[in-house]
Amino acid sequence: MLTRIISGIVGISVVVGVLFLGEWQPLVLAGIFALACAEVYGELLSARGLIRNYKISLPCILLAALAAFFPDFTYVIGRYQISGYLVCLFLLIIIMFFVMVLDHEKFKFDDLTFIIGTFTLITFAFHFICEAIYQDYASVEGASRVSYYIVLILGVPWLADAGAYFGGTFFGKHKLCPKISPKKTVEGAAFGILFGTLGALAIGYVFSFIYGGFVPNYLILLLIGVANSFLSILGDLAFSLIKRNCHIKDYGSIIPGHGGLLDRFDSVIFTAPVVYFALFFTGV
Repeated sequence: MLTRIISGIVGISVVVGVLFLGEWQPLVLAGIFALACAEVYGELLSARGLIRNYKISLPCILLAALAAFFPDFTYVIGRYQISGYLVCLFLLIIIMFFVMVLDHEKFKFDDLTFIIGTFTLITFAFHFICEAIYQDYASVEGASRVSYYIVLILGVPWLADAGAYFGGTFFGKHKLCPKISPKKTVEGAAFGILFGTLGALAIGYVFSFIYGGFVPNYLILLLIGVANSFLSILGDLAFSLIKRNCHIKDYGSIIPGHGGLLDRFDSVIFTAPVVYFALFFTGV
């Protein structure tokens, strides 16, 4: 438990430090999350046993980083508009079908669907984290709102995860999904939802205190907290199911006490797009 806590403190400290880099903040942040996306997707390929098949893994990991990093504006070519993210996804599909045609005896259709499905899911989440960085940086409030978005995107699911971990450790009695994740409990899930919801409200209050002119919408934050606490549990269970199907305990060992980077980001995958849409459709 001590190793897990120390790793969490170090990780949070790094994120907070990056949030105050001034004019370099958006590119540095987007670059970090693009690399994180590549690492997370590499861990999934490793779990599937595809990481050493370099004609598959190398283009997949490279396109994962690019898909996350590309902002979601369109590139105008003549009278046509082309989305950079969709170009990356289309290239992945073309390359993977090309590899399957060349190596159809070893590269099966199940692997193809796993690659395309998980690529879409992972890059979609990280893409909208980067999109939150790009979208508002040019505004008057700029860096403060970017910091707010990132802390909210990461903070709610991580606080929900922490609440579920400690609540399950000290009060857990009833198993939540014993065949998928034996250690998760109903009591832990309840604590997770409570921690995530209160955490969303606390993040809004802290940022309103730090930046005097910033007024968060606490009703939207309450809805984000509740919805994303549930979704973070779903993400955790979904990727636990993938681990079980791949017969592995952790996705890696890059973070002491946590496992791989995906073991830390699994609860963020489903929540990041929800936070993005809530923020930009409501203007919170």
